[in-house]
Amino acid sequence: MSSGYVEPPRDHPALLMVAVGATVLILPLLAMAGDIRAVTVPGIIVAVVLVAVGRDSMGALAALGIVALLWLSSTPRVLTAWSLVLALLMMTIHAAVALRSTAPPGAALGSTVLLRWLGRFVVVMSVTGLAYVLALGLDHLHGGGSQIVVAAALAFLGGLVLLLRHETLGDGPA
Repeated sequence: MSSGYVEPPRDHPALLMVAVGATVLILPLLAMAGDIRAVTVPGIIVAVVLVAVGRDSMGALAALGIVALLWLSSTPRVLTAWSLVLALLMMTIHAAVALRSTAPPGAALGSTVLLRWLGRFVVVMSVTGLAYVLALGLDHLHGGGSQIVVAAALAFLGGLVLLLRHETLGDGPA
């Protein structure tokens, strides 16, 4: 006898695992790149829970904010190669959570969608790498960090992300 209960389509477990896995990997990154503070492990645990909580919540944004604060509190130097690894992990978390949130539960993620997201991922990471190299060059030329250059690079990256988001939501050119 059937109870009439139909199990709802499952969320995208692979995307959830990617997002949670990338968040967990931030802990050893922080250990290798700087100091582990008393708040590091609990902070990562909270970030993992926030990433895993739900598809349509602000948890992932809060998790990325926690990760950024943990990074800022743990590293002895802002411009380090570990910054690129952290950017890669944060972009992975963001992309997995965003794709997980935009795709209907249980929907197949076709190669067209995955290639489009991969292309955007590559563009953002390439620009991030370029911004890092430029910041290193300016740091070397001026003998110290230039907050204006870093802020300009972050503003440029933010604009690029907003442009890609605009296109993803279908409001802009494909």
